Amino acid sequence: LSFMFIDTEIRPSIYPWLVRGIFVLFILLLTLLAEMAWWHIALLMTLALTCVLFDWYRYTPLTALSAKDPSGLWEIGVWHLGDEELWQGYLNDICVLDVGGLTLLKLTFFITTPEEKPHTVLIFRSSIDEKQFRQLSTLAQFGGYQ
Repeated sequence: LSFMFIDTEIRPSIYPWLVRGIFVLFILLLTLLAEMAWWHIALLMTLALTCVLFDWYRYTPLTALSAKDPSGLWEIGVWHLGDEELWQGYLNDICVLDVGGLTLLKLTFFITTPEEKPHTVLIFRSSIDEKQFRQLSTLAQFGGYQ
């Protein structure tokens, strides 16, 4: 699979917000079913909302992915701190996840530019072209990136 060329734009998805909303509603439902005191509910909802805000703050959405060779350097377009940036890194792992009928790809990179760090992203099927999704799914199934 070293001959595989990947160059795709990644569209924003509503799914990360839906997951965050479902998390908050799930915590609220659990607190109501447990018949907790109002201050317990308030404390747990504050904790749940803090988790959601922290996740939103740390979220770095992808705008583009490009690689001439999956085992080589990848160019990763991201929206970071209000600006579009181009990061570079190596693909460490990729897998296809099927969560309740929702298909997505989980990619783990080792970013080399702008700083060395691991970075994991989720790409929902609706966020990229079908051809590119099939290419990345094939890469997940057969490897060839390490």
